[in-house]
Amino acid sequence: MKKKAFTIPEILIFMTIVGVICVMMITIIRPNDKYYKYGYYNAYYVLATAGYNILEDAMDKKNSGSVDTYPVEDIAFPKEAKDLCKKLALNPDTSLSGPDEDYGYINTTTYNCKTQFIAKKNPTDSDFAKGKESFKSTNSMRFFIGAKDNTGAPFNIEVPDAVNGGSVKIFFYLIWVDLNGDRGPNTAKIANNGRLPDIVPFAMTTTGKLMPLGYPTVDKTYMVSRIKYPTDAKTDYSTVDNYYVSQMKAYGNKEYPSIDVMSIRSSWNTFTTGTDLKVSSKYVPKETAQDTHCVPGSETDPSPCYVVIEEMKAF
Repeated sequence: MKKKAFTIPEILIFMTIVGVICVMMITIIRPNDKYYKYGYYNAYYVLATAGYNILEDAMDKKNSGSVDTYPVEDIAFPKEAKDLCKKLALNPDTSLSGPDEDYGYINTTTYNCKTQFIAKKNPTDSDFAKGKESFKSTNSMRFFIGAKDNTGAPFNIEVPDAVNGGSVKIFFYLIWVDLNGDRGPNTAKIANNGRLPDIVPFAMTTTGKLMPLGYPTVDKTYMVSRIKYPTDAKTDYSTVDNYYVSQMKAYGNKEYPSIDVMSIRSSWNTFTTGTDLKVSSKYVPKETAQDTHCVPGSETDPSPCYVVIEEMKAF
């Protein structure tokens, strides 16, 4: 008995159909858009963890009673961007040793921490050219650790405090991350055709807190967030939304910088005015009312809620 098999014309027709479907899927689902969400969370997670560890390690050494045995840069959060770079990046040159080389929470392949990168609020694509990064991680992401000027000092903003009254000055460094490394488009600007930038900004405070900035705060292509409700609520978390809306629902129009830096939505908006860090108003979601679970009991009480960046699982 002869076994049935596909003829060559049938195989060619099948392959043609599969090819057409693949092209259509590539057109509909842009690979970069899918990657941005995982790449962004990865960048956020490693930076947030590193910032926390830097501060905790400094506090441990400061409280150890042996301050004299540690370099001054080990018992405080870095006072210059290039020192923060050294704390974040692990120098891949294992032949070097000494206090400037014994740090690093992020594995790297390229290390330029001795070069001061100035974090412009209105960077051009040339500012992110290959070789200008502070360091490149082993997953090919490029990191630009930025200071306010050539002194290496951090930026600062004055933030009103709804709980304690008055204001709090927050010091921070701008950190730009190229999510897909040397691959294009290597820009921090949104394109005319709506294509999202692959270079995204963060702010790392000198208390080790990492803050999302720019388009990732309004576009769920990069990240999503939830509100953590108080313990007496019937549910633990809100539904998923973008970061900007979650901030509004959690904190309303008030800011609580001494309790939760993620509450300072309005102050960040003021800081970014007139710069490329500012998200165009046509992309900003319409503000919604504060979530009823999050309304504080009095004018001086903090919001009982806070914002959580949703973890993105691997493919």
